[in-house]
Amino acid sequence: MCKRIRNNGICVYGVFEIKGDLAVGRNQLLHEGKNITASETANFIRNYLEEIDGINERTTVKQVLQVSWKAPNEQFVKINFDVAFCKQNNKSCLGIIIRDTIGRVLFSKSILYGNIPSPFAVEALACFQMIKMELHVGLTRVEIEGDTLSVIRKLQSEGIDRSVIGAHILNIRAICERYQVCVFKHTLRQANEVAHLLVVERLKRDEEIYLIGEVPFYAKEVAKEEIPT
Repeated sequence: MCKRIRNNGICVYGVFEIKGDLAVGRNQLLHEGKNITASETANFIRNYLEEIDGINERTTVKQVLQVSWKAPNEQFVKINFDVAFCKQNNKSCLGIIIRDTIGRVLFSKSILYGNIPSPFAVEALACFQMIKMELHVGLTRVEIEGDTLSVIRKLQSEGIDRSVIGAHILNIRAICERYQVCVFKHTLRQANEVAHLLVVERLKRDEEIYLIGEVPFYAKEVAKEEIPT
């Protein structure tokens, strides 16, 4: 009887093949007078199982999600932000890069904060400070993108947030109403690399930056690669 076995998610009709080959060995033993020792049988089975493992390695394909920065819609600018938190000294850093529809850098900045109680509070507070600052710059139609999933989800939801950062979420929504259009989007770290570099480097250097039309030298190559072609 043919029986199907499953090896790490791959179905292999292996028992039938083993039995078939063992049956050949038995026929050789009966009709040809050839002796097959227990050790030979064990070696055959072991080699066969190793072959199945080899098939498994060759046929199993890992799907890696590839994402990259995408330019905003027409008449919008995109604000990418990230936050880093240093538990040792209770310091955090907010990194922001603003780009237009062709990927041109308008501003890049990093801001340091002290006496922050937790990383969760950092993300919400940083987002609040960010949209308040960019409103003063004169931006009116913005896509705000970051990889802080919990905060972005709360801002996308229309319900009342009763978590420990509920007050920050309420304040952010209130400021958003002063924009013509304000859209929050979540992305993965790979598509938020420039903002991530800003916070990591600035937190290590313990300094802030504000640049018009460019990014720091350590982020230039990544920003250039992300320009749409």
